[in-house]
Amino acid sequence: MGTHFWNTTEDSHEEETPVGNVSICDVPIGGNISQISFDTNDANISISICVDDGTIVTMRDSHPQSCYEMVYADWEQLEPYIPRILASGPYEKLTIRGVSGMGILLVFDTGSSHAVPKIFIPGYNDQNGCYSSDLSLIISSGGEELEFDISSYLESCGEQTI
Repeated sequence: MGTHFWNTTEDSHEEETPVGNVSICDVPIGGNISQISFDTNDANISISICVDDGTIVTMRDSHPQSCYEMVYADWEQLEPYIPRILASGPYEKLTIRGVSGMGILLVFDTGSSHAVPKIFIPGYNDQNGCYSSDLSLIISSGGEELEFDISSYLESCGEQTI
């Protein structure tokens, strides 16, 4: 059984209110998460979520970095929550929500009324204003890869006009 994405709403951020958050996509999990690992390649970090049925969900951000900018999602914020995520399953899905001007929220949904792990991943746009602030979220699972524009969910840290 392959994992397929559903309920992708990549254009929904246009309807978002400044203080709200909006669903970017839902990724089926369908079981217990057995491992969450980080892979660092140059300045990029990817996250692999391994489900006990062998499914692997990979998430990473993408931005062509120039020398005077840092545009990224701070995936390292996930690390302290890994033991809780591993202990709180099984999960039906992972919902990824955009939080305007702040980052993304990972919601590990068990399908029950019990509290579910919700992990905030800040997104940063630290630059002098001369570079692109585009940031994409790339999610891979079951041979399928989807890319979402998460630029509107970044916190602008040092944007200045020179």
